[in-house]
Amino acid sequence: MCPVSKSDFTILFSCIGRRVALVNAFRESMRRLGLKGRILGSDMATHSSAFQVCDEAHVVHSSTHKDYVDQLVALCRDKGVDLLIPLIDPELHILAGLNARFREVGTTLCLSSQEVVRICRDKVRTHDFLTKAGIDTPALLSHDQVRDEDLPLFMKPRDGSSAKDIHRISTRRQLEFYRQEVPGAIIQEYLPGQEFTLDIFCDFAGEPRCAVPRQRLEVRGGEVVKSMTVKDAGIIDVGMATARALGGCMGPITLQCFRTSSGRISVIEINPRLGGGVPLAIAAGADIPGWIIQSVMGRSPEIDPMAFADQLVMLRYDEAFFVPRDRLPT
Repeated sequence: MCPVSKSDFTILFSCIGRRVALVNAFRESMRRLGLKGRILGSDMATHSSAFQVCDEAHVVHSSTHKDYVDQLVALCRDKGVDLLIPLIDPELHILAGLNARFREVGTTLCLSSQEVVRICRDKVRTHDFLTKAGIDTPALLSHDQVRDEDLPLFMKPRDGSSAKDIHRISTRRQLEFYRQEVPGAIIQEYLPGQEFTLDIFCDFAGEPRCAVPRQRLEVRGGEVVKSMTVKDAGIIDVGMATARALGGCMGPITLQCFRTSSGRISVIEINPRLGGGVPLAIAAGADIPGWIIQSVMGRSPEIDPMAFADQLVMLRYDEAFFVPRDRLPT
């Protein structure tokens, strides 16, 4: 971590995409903290909508490009970036473990340890970690283990994200079809019930300080569009226990779980980044942007983990920017 004592503060969001509400939330937190802040965004796409609310927009290589890390480091150095926040799953394993390299140019990389990222980005490792930690998670089955009475089941890529290529398997025919369509997929116990996402904040010593559950009411294209905060002590306890067991967490952790009609709470996925629906948790009173910024500045934020509003509903909708072509970044 690089403690910051100046009154100005510069944040870079990488792979910023459409995260307009998130940028606005961080800007508001900086205002409340009395900081003269700048927010920079980087993305491989010129047409990123979140670029329109950034102070500077930078078009960079894809995260899989061999020069991607060098490009981000140079951007952080040249722009005096205090805090770098990666936003999508594919870049996490590329940046994990590079904290020291960014620290050399004065930037704090807000990302959990390399081991945490390794566990979370691999669904089999996630299952094995949760099982070993004594945290409920759906059972995994091999193709040969599947019996007719096990159906329905759930199939998804071992390293997938954004709900891409996930399928409910109800018949043998579907099992064989999707086995070919999604190579290397895992087969998981299917749990009917209510799905929740938890936005968890861990301080920079790795201790979870707050977990805000939000019930997923409607999802479109892998991203939640309707959601509601729920003060459920059982779900909060599971989220905090999971983050604590992981160790090496830094800043945001997003966890998904199901609660069945019998009350079983089962963790299905963990992502060491800010979730797409985190603006709801922030609006409910969990000042995750402010807590991250204060932590980078070497302060210890005061956090009441239960101060967020219960049953606050988020109803997202599409908005548009209208930009002359010659004003788009290149």
